[in-house]
Amino acid sequence: MPSAAGLTLHDGILTVAEVAERDDGGRDFVFLSACHTHSGRAIATDEMISLAAALSYTGWRDTVATLWSVYAERAAVTSERFYRAVDCDGSGGSGAVARALHVAVHALRAEDERPHRWGAFVHIGG
Repeated sequence: MPSAAGLTLHDGILTVAEVAERDDGGRDFVFLSACHTHSGRAIATDEMISLAAALSYTGWRDTVATLWSVYAERAAVTSERFYRAVDCDGSGGSGAVARALHVAVHALRAEDERPHRWGAFVHIGG
């Protein structure tokens, strides 16, 4: 069941259903830098949905996620650059998250052209 998927936190799992039930104002974007947040498991292929897709379905306008395993250092650098670009963007609007991810990933690619180092990050929505 897709709504049972979630984020493993120190005190348990925060399920997609629990996130969907919350009414905490705007849902502009979510940045998921953990491994495989936009890849599902093929246990029940007729019910397969990734965590990123599930969060998008619950109302998040933009979601940044990963398709495969990423090095912790690369995830940290990418998220830092992403948030810096979002803060400096100033234009807002639906393209701000996509532009910020582009800036962050482009910088990673300039440092290391091997696609497995920078290609895992994807944007959904906008």
